[in-house]
Amino acid sequence: MQVNGAQYYSSQIDVVQKGNLSPKSTVPSTLSTPATTKSTADTVSISTAGLSAEQRWQEIADKYDLTNVTANEVTTMAKELYDNKLISATEMFDMYVPEDINFHLNLDTKRDHIENMTNRLTGLNNAEGISRESIEQATKILEMLKDLG
Repeated sequence: MQVNGAQYYSSQIDVVQKGNLSPKSTVPSTLSTPATTKSTADTVSISTAGLSAEQRWQEIADKYDLTNVTANEVTTMAKELYDNKLISATEMFDMYVPEDINFHLNLDTKRDHIENMTNRLTGLNNAEGISRESIEQATKILEMLKDLG
C-alpha cells in the first residue's frame, strides 16, 4: 500500500509533508498587507530524519492490512511505530482497544481493526460524559490507522 500525503503524528517530525517535496524545494508564496503586496520565495527543507521517517512509516504500513489483522499484529505494529519515534506512547496504547471483555481469548483472530475503531468512535460520540479530549484522541488514532491501512 502507498501512503500518499503522509501525515506524521509525532513531535519528532519537523515537517508535515503533503505531496512530493525534494530535500531543498522552493515553495512560492505571496505575502500581502493592506498597504503593499510583496512576492517572496520560501525554502522548505526536509531533513534526512524527516525523509527517513517517511520511509519507515511506509515500510511499517506495507506490513499490515488493517482490515484483516489480529490484535497481536496491531500491538506489534503500534510498538514498531513507537520504537521508530513516529507516534507517542499514548498513541501506541490507543491504537489497540479490545473489542470486548474477553479480548484475551481471541488475540490471534483476524478482524477489521479500522471498522472496530470506527465503531468505537461512534460509541464515544453517542455516550454521555465522554470528554471532548477523549473523542479528539480517538478521532486522531482512527485517522492514523486509515493512513496506515
